[in-house]
Amino acid sequence: MPNPWFRLYAEFSKDPKIQSLDETLQRRFVMLLCLKCNDELNKLTDEELAFALHISIEQLEETGEIFKKKGFIDGTWEISNWNKRQFISDISTERSRLYRKRQKTKKICNGKEPLQKRNGNVSATPPDTDTDTDTDIKILIAGTIILSDGSEYKIEQSFIDNIKKSYPDVDIKKQIKLMTAWCISNPKKRKTKIGAKRFINNWFSSAQEKAEEKRKENNDPKYEYAN
Repeated sequence: MPNPWFRLYAEFSKDPKIQSLDETLQRRFVMLLCLKCNDELNKLTDEELAFALHISIEQLEETGEIFKKKGFIDGTWEISNWNKRQFISDISTERSRLYRKRQKTKKICNGKEPLQKRNGNVSATPPDTDTDTDTDIKILIAGTIILSDGSEYKIEQSFIDNIKKSYPDVDIKKQIKLMTAWCISNPKKRKTKIGAKRFINNWFSSAQEKAEEKRKENNDPKYEYAN
Protein backbone atom coordinates (compact mmCIF):
# COMPACT_ATOMS: atom_id res chain seq x y z
CA MET A 1 0.00 0.00 0.00
CA PRO A 2 1.41 3.46 -0.91
CA ASN A 3 2.32 5.80 1.92
CA PRO A 4 3.18 9.54 1.77
CA TRP A 5 6.19 9.14 4.05
CA PHE A 6 8.69 6.57 5.31
CA ARG A 7 11.20 6.28 8.17
CA LEU A 8 14.75 7.41 7.41
CA TYR A 9 16.93 6.97 10.48
CA ALA A 10 19.63 9.37 11.69
CA GLU A 11 22.27 6.66 11.36
CA PHE A 12 22.07 7.21 7.59
CA SER A 13 24.56 10.07 8.06
CA LYS A 14 27.11 7.81 9.80
CA ASP A 15 26.52 4.34 8.37
CA PRO A 16 29.83 3.21 6.77
CA LYS A 17 28.09 1.43 3.88
CA ILE A 18 26.10 4.55 3.00
CA GLN A 19 28.90 7.04 3.52
CA SER A 20 31.31 5.00 1.41
CA LEU A 21 29.06 5.84 -1.56
CA ASP A 22 29.44 9.10 -3.42
CA GLU A 23 26.59 11.62 -3.20
CA THR A 24 25.17 10.54 -6.57
CA LEU A 25 24.71 6.93 -5.43
CA GLN A 26 23.35 8.07 -2.06
CA ARG A 27 20.72 10.09 -3.91
CA ARG A 28 19.80 7.09 -6.07
CA PHE A 29 19.34 4.94 -2.99
CA VAL A 30 17.05 7.50 -1.38
CA MET A 31 15.07 7.63 -4.64
CA LEU A 32 14.67 3.84 -4.46
CA LEU A 33 13.31 4.22 -0.92
CA CYS A 34 10.82 6.81 -2.19
CA LEU A 35 9.67 4.50 -5.00
CA LYS A 36 9.31 1.64 -2.52
CA CYS A 37 7.29 3.86 -0.21
CA ASN A 38 4.95 4.75 -3.09
CA ASP A 39 4.53 1.03 -3.89
CA GLU A 40 6.01 1.63 -7.36
CA LEU A 41 9.46 0.05 -7.21
CA ASN A 42 8.47 -3.55 -7.95
CA LYS A 43 6.06 -2.51 -10.72
CA LEU A 44 8.65 -0.74 -12.89
CA THR A 45 10.56 -2.25 -15.77
CA ASP A 46 14.30 -1.59 -15.92
CA GLU A 47 13.69 1.13 -18.52
CA GLU A 48 11.07 2.82 -16.34
CA LEU A 49 13.28 2.58 -13.26
CA ALA A 50 16.21 4.10 -15.13
CA PHE A 51 13.94 6.94 -16.28
CA ALA A 52 12.72 7.51 -12.71
CA LEU A 53 16.32 7.74 -11.48
CA HIS A 54 17.33 9.94 -14.45
CA ILE A 55 20.08 7.55 -15.53
CA SER A 56 20.84 5.22 -18.45
CA ILE A 57 20.22 1.46 -18.48
CA GLU A 58 23.98 0.89 -18.24
CA GLN A 59 24.19 3.14 -15.17
CA LEU A 60 21.19 1.33 -13.68
CA GLU A 61 22.92 -2.05 -14.01
CA GLU A 62 26.12 -0.66 -12.47
CA THR A 63 24.12 0.89 -9.61
CA GLY A 64 22.26 -2.38 -9.05
CA GLU A 65 25.48 -4.36 -8.78
CA ILE A 66 26.93 -1.88 -6.26
CA PHE A 67 23.77 -1.90 -4.14
CA LYS A 68 23.64 -5.72 -4.22
CA LYS A 69 27.24 -5.98 -2.96
CA LYS A 70 26.41 -3.49 -0.19
CA GLY A 71 23.36 -5.54 0.79
CA PHE A 72 20.91 -2.69 0.12
CA ILE A 73 18.81 -4.68 -2.38
CA ASP A 74 18.36 -8.20 -3.63
CA GLY A 75 18.48 -9.26 -7.27
CA THR A 76 15.01 -7.87 -8.03
CA TRP A 77 15.49 -4.36 -6.59
CA GLU A 78 13.65 -5.33 -3.40
CA ILE A 79 14.88 -3.13 -0.53
CA SER A 80 16.59 -5.23 2.17
CA ASN A 81 15.07 -5.02 5.66
CA TRP A 82 12.32 -2.65 4.51
CA ASN A 83 9.66 -4.27 6.70
CA LYS A 84 12.08 -4.34 9.61
CA ARG A 85 12.66 -0.59 9.34
CA GLN A 86 9.10 0.45 8.51
CA PHE A 87 6.15 -0.33 10.79
CA ILE A 88 2.77 -1.67 9.78
CA SER A 89 1.23 0.95 12.06
CA ASP A 90 2.63 3.66 9.76
CA ILE A 91 0.00 2.77 7.16
CA SER A 92 -2.58 1.04 9.30
CA THR A 93 -5.62 3.33 9.08
CA GLU A 94 -7.82 0.50 7.88
CA ARG A 95 -6.17 -1.97 10.27
CA SER A 96 -6.89 0.39 13.20
CA ARG A 97 -10.50 0.78 12.13
CA LEU A 98 -11.01 -2.99 12.00
CA TYR A 99 -9.27 -3.43 15.35
CA ARG A 100 -11.54 -0.86 17.02
CA LYS A 101 -14.54 -2.53 15.42
CA ARG A 102 -13.52 -5.92 16.86
CA GLN A 103 -13.09 -4.43 20.32
CA LYS A 104 -16.47 -2.72 20.12
CA THR A 105 -18.07 -6.02 19.13
CA LYS A 106 -16.44 -7.76 22.09
CA LYS A 107 -17.76 -5.08 24.41
CA ILE A 108 -21.29 -5.49 23.12
CA CYS A 109 -21.13 -9.30 23.30
CA ASN A 110 -19.63 -9.44 26.78
CA GLY A 111 -21.56 -6.52 28.23
CA LYS A 112 -18.33 -5.10 29.64
CA GLU A 113 -15.38 -2.95 28.59
CA PRO A 114 -12.52 -4.56 26.64
CA LEU A 115 -9.64 -5.84 28.76
CA GLN A 116 -7.20 -3.38 27.15
CA LYS A 117 -9.33 -0.39 28.12
CA ARG A 118 -9.64 -1.55 31.74
CA ASN A 119 -5.86 -1.96 31.98
CA GLY A 120 -5.12 1.52 30.71
CA ASN A 121 -4.50 3.36 27.46
CA VAL A 122 -3.13 1.40 24.54
CA SER A 123 -2.36 2.20 20.92
CA ALA A 124 -5.30 1.78 18.57
CA THR A 125 -2.97 -0.25 16.40
CA PRO A 126 -2.04 -3.67 17.82
CA PRO A 127 1.55 -4.92 17.59
CA ASP A 128 2.78 -6.38 14.33
CA THR A 129 2.32 -9.82 15.91
CA ASP A 130 -1.46 -9.36 16.04
CA THR A 131 -2.99 -12.25 14.12
CA ASP A 132 -5.26 -11.12 11.34
CA THR A 133 -6.70 -13.60 8.87
CA ASP A 134 -4.99 -12.06 5.85
CA THR A 135 -5.47 -13.86 2.55
CA ASP A 136 -2.25 -15.23 1.08
CA ILE A 137 -1.44 -13.72 -2.31
CA LYS A 138 -0.56 -16.33 -4.89
CA ILE A 139 1.99 -15.18 -7.47
CA LEU A 140 1.27 -16.61 -10.91
CA ILE A 141 4.32 -17.55 -12.98
CA ALA A 142 4.23 -17.24 -16.78
CA GLY A 143 7.51 -19.07 -17.31
CA THR A 144 11.17 -19.23 -16.31
CA ILE A 145 14.57 -18.49 -17.83
CA ILE A 146 18.04 -19.61 -16.73
CA LEU A 147 20.31 -16.83 -15.46
CA SER A 148 24.06 -16.42 -15.77
CA ASP A 149 24.61 -17.91 -12.31
CA GLY A 150 22.58 -21.02 -13.22
CA SER A 151 19.56 -20.06 -11.12
CA GLU A 152 16.01 -19.78 -12.44
CA TYR A 153 14.32 -16.44 -12.95
CA LYS A 154 10.56 -16.70 -12.55
CA ILE A 155 8.66 -14.48 -15.00
CA GLU A 156 5.65 -13.26 -13.05
CA GLN A 157 2.33 -13.13 -14.89
CA SER A 158 1.66 -9.66 -13.47
CA PHE A 159 4.80 -8.38 -15.23
CA ILE A 160 3.65 -9.93 -18.52
CA ASP A 161 0.19 -8.40 -18.10
CA ASN A 162 1.75 -4.96 -17.64
CA ILE A 163 3.81 -5.05 -20.84
CA LYS A 164 1.92 -7.28 -23.28
CA LYS A 165 -0.19 -4.37 -24.62
CA SER A 166 3.01 -2.98 -26.11
CA TYR A 167 3.43 -6.15 -28.19
CA PRO A 168 0.00 -6.79 -29.77
CA ASP A 169 1.32 -9.05 -32.55
CA VAL A 170 3.44 -11.26 -30.31
CA ASP A 171 2.43 -14.74 -29.21
CA ILE A 172 3.62 -14.25 -25.64
CA LYS A 173 3.44 -17.90 -24.54
CA LYS A 174 5.33 -19.07 -27.60
CA GLN A 175 8.03 -16.43 -27.19
CA ILE A 176 8.54 -17.30 -23.52
CA LYS A 177 9.16 -20.93 -24.54
CA LEU A 178 11.62 -19.79 -27.22
CA MET A 179 13.30 -17.50 -24.71
CA THR A 180 13.67 -20.37 -22.23
CA ALA A 181 15.17 -22.62 -24.91
CA TRP A 182 17.57 -19.86 -26.01
CA CYS A 183 18.88 -19.41 -22.46
CA ILE A 184 19.43 -23.15 -22.12
CA SER A 185 21.32 -23.28 -25.43
CA ASN A 186 23.41 -20.13 -24.85
CA PRO A 187 24.89 -20.34 -21.34
CA LYS A 188 27.57 -17.72 -22.05
CA LYS A 189 24.92 -15.17 -23.09
CA ARG A 190 22.56 -15.62 -20.18
CA LYS A 191 21.54 -12.51 -18.25
CA THR A 192 21.88 -11.47 -14.63
CA LYS A 193 18.86 -11.21 -12.36
CA ILE A 194 18.95 -7.42 -12.55
CA GLY A 195 19.04 -7.46 -16.35
CA ALA A 196 16.33 -10.14 -16.76
CA LYS A 197 13.38 -7.80 -17.27
CA ARG A 198 15.31 -5.75 -19.80
CA PHE A 199 16.18 -8.97 -21.67
CA ILE A 200 12.51 -10.06 -21.72
CA ASN A 201 11.36 -6.64 -22.96
CA ASN A 202 14.00 -6.61 -25.69
CA TRP A 203 13.02 -10.13 -26.77
CA PHE A 204 9.35 -9.19 -27.11
CA SER A 205 10.27 -5.94 -28.87
CA SER A 206 12.31 -7.85 -31.45
CA ALA A 207 9.43 -10.32 -31.96
CA GLN A 208 7.01 -7.42 -32.45
CA GLU A 209 9.28 -5.80 -35.06
CA LYS A 210 9.54 -9.10 -36.96
CA ALA A 211 5.75 -9.50 -36.89
CA GLU A 212 5.28 -5.97 -38.26
CA GLU A 213 7.82 -6.57 -41.01
CA LYS A 214 6.02 -9.76 -41.99
CA ARG A 215 2.74 -7.87 -42.21
CA LYS A 216 4.33 -5.28 -44.45
CA GLU A 217 5.76 -7.97 -46.74
CA ASN A 218 2.29 -9.48 -47.03
CA ASN A 219 0.82 -6.04 -47.84
CA ASP A 220 -1.40 -6.18 -44.78
CA PRO A 221 -3.79 -3.16 -44.92
CA LYS A 222 -2.98 -2.46 -41.31
CA TYR A 223 0.32 -0.97 -42.41
CA GLU A 224 -0.79 0.88 -45.54
CA TYR A 225 -0.82 4.65 -45.34
CA ALA A 226 -4.01 6.43 -46.33
CA ASN A 227 -3.82 8.38 -49.59
